[in-house]
Amino acid sequence: MRVMYFATTLDSFVVCATLLVFAVMRIWNPVDLNWFETIAGCMVVYTAFKIADFYPTLVLFFPLFAFLLAQNSHFSFPSLGRLFLVNALVAALVQLIFQDTPHMVASRDPIVPLRMFLNSFLTLAPTTLSLPVSVSYALLLSATAYYHPVIWQWPSGLGYYVSILGTAICVRRLRPKTFVPLKYQPKPENPISQRVIIFNLDGFSLHAFERARMPFLKKMAAECAVAPEGAMTVYRALTNPAFASIITGAPPQVHGVTNNNFGQSIRVDGLPDIVNARLYGSIHIKHFSKPDWKVRWFSLVDLGAERTEEVVFSTLKEDVRNEPETRLFVVDVSETDFIGHSYGTYSKQYLNAGNKADQLIESFCRWLKDEGLYDDFTFIVSSDHGMFITDHSYLLSAQEIYTPLIFFGTEIIPGSRIPGKISIMDINANVSYILGIPYNRRSSGRVFEFVYKPRSGAVARHSKTMVEAQRTPD
Repeated sequence: MRVMYFATTLDSFVVCATLLVFAVMRIWNPVDLNWFETIAGCMVVYTAFKIADFYPTLVLFFPLFAFLLAQNSHFSFPSLGRLFLVNALVAALVQLIFQDTPHMVASRDPIVPLRMFLNSFLTLAPTTLSLPVSVSYALLLSATAYYHPVIWQWPSGLGYYVSILGTAICVRRLRPKTFVPLKYQPKPENPISQRVIIFNLDGFSLHAFERARMPFLKKMAAECAVAPEGAMTVYRALTNPAFASIITGAPPQVHGVTNNNFGQSIRVDGLPDIVNARLYGSIHIKHFSKPDWKVRWFSLVDLGAERTEEVVFSTLKEDVRNEPETRLFVVDVSETDFIGHSYGTYSKQYLNAGNKADQLIESFCRWLKDEGLYDDFTFIVSSDHGMFITDHSYLLSAQEIYTPLIFFGTEIIPGSRIPGKISIMDINANVSYILGIPYNRRSSGRVFEFVYKPRSGAVARHSKTMVEAQRTPD
């Protein structure tokens, strides 16, 4: 699975693609080469990509970069056309091998690769699921390698590199930032509930929640506590960074997980470091979790997407019954995200995945009541991020940004509404408050005191207003 993300995530894909394309082009049409100029030029351009965070607005300036590159003596439009074709072929093959085919196997649907390929022309994301973005970035880096502009020549060299770096800095300053709530964390007293379950509807947007039927969760939202405008995800809106923000209460720049690729781990404390917790979900959960956290992960490819969630909830029931010492259960419902990538957020399959999650959660709650355990729990339903068309990351659409956020259980004041700008990081602080445990040290979340019934022996402080603030770490 990590190999899949290494192959498809832009920061590694463009390097691998450039090496392959460069080798092919050298065989196809050899040119004189200065290795120092080639390597130095590629390093400058790749640094610019990293500065811009591979944001798609940088692509809008590629005609300017192409004009400057065309001043190079090695440049020709036929060779640029060949570079484009080879890069497009490489991106399409990587998508087919590492994304389309696994989704086909997991969905047991042979039509999925075609749908994903067609959708990839409409998607903007930092992976090969977006052909326009992945091909554009790979083309510019491979063109730099192939034409190797001399850095000290003007304008073909110095003008080219300066324009790319300058534009990248501007793109970085203007790209979206993570909304960080103003910290409000009153001292935890007696626990509100003995146990908490977080149901994370992976990749399921507030927009999709409003469109889907999902009668049980909509009933809980109406009768218990809900954020009517949803909760905002983090930048980038990817599973590993966003889920890590829920677990730690910190933005990605603080907790250290900024995308789904290799070499990133949580560097601050999270809820499982403070309270006995279990996490459930796909391999994503294993990727960002610390080695000593208790994680149960399930393969969508082996089990099939449709059956995986049934196995997850069956395992959850066993653990709830057999592990009374476990106070926090974090359940990632992966099928919603998987179906969104496979069929698109406009599809009936995506909404049906939400409906299925609703049924599973309702069935689980009914089981808890039958077991006499329901009153022990407070339930939180949200999502790590939304999705638009078939992907998510850049926060270009409200469907990527806003996720549902619902609190329900016997200790929630009926009809509570959580106003204003809410962050998924707020979930972290509320879990600590509900369980009566210390807050994570880097948590930026706010506690919604006013949605909880007064504790036994304590006076509840009901807030009538929400204080909003936005800090934008770079």
